[in-house]
Amino acid sequence: MGDESRSKENREYFLKSTIPSENLPKSITKAAKLLYASLIISVITTVYVQFFIGVVTGCETVVENGVTFTVEKNVTYTGLFPTLMLIGFYSIFFLFIQQIGMGKNWARIIMLVLFFISAPFTIVGLPRNLLSEPLAGGLSIILLIVSSIAYVLLFTGESARWFSSKKYNPNLLDD
Repeated sequence: MGDESRSKENREYFLKSTIPSENLPKSITKAAKLLYASLIISVITTVYVQFFIGVVTGCETVVENGVTFTVEKNVTYTGLFPTLMLIGFYSIFFLFIQQIGMGKNWARIIMLVLFFISAPFTIVGLPRNLLSEPLAGGLSIILLIVSSIAYVLLFTGESARWFSSKKYNPNLLDD
């Protein structure tokens, strides 16, 4: 009997914690959907690059018929540990997006910081990606655009006003 009531309480707590906050602006909901889309694009890109084409780990100089070539070495990551790391990374990302969709300001800020850390590396690698793997490079461009739109929606207009009003309203709880 005690286990059943505890299970019911856990279910109710989970449902309450995953239901978006009331009066949540549509721009926050749209931004969360765009971030989910960017997560899916990122997973597709990662699976394609890591498990099918490989990651460049170095270069090797080859001399053939008196002509010198530089050949890139690619390594694919199909082991258990890299796979678990990727699953963990994307799970955390998913949880942050879920929290943004529920109107949590801390998640919005953390995701923006992570975006600003990762975007320069993506941009620097774009020319090489587009030349060596056009599909992965194209997906990276789409990922940057979709993510950028999501963050603009989260930090401007009605979203910015909504998050600002939450800070000063003692009747609204933020985490």
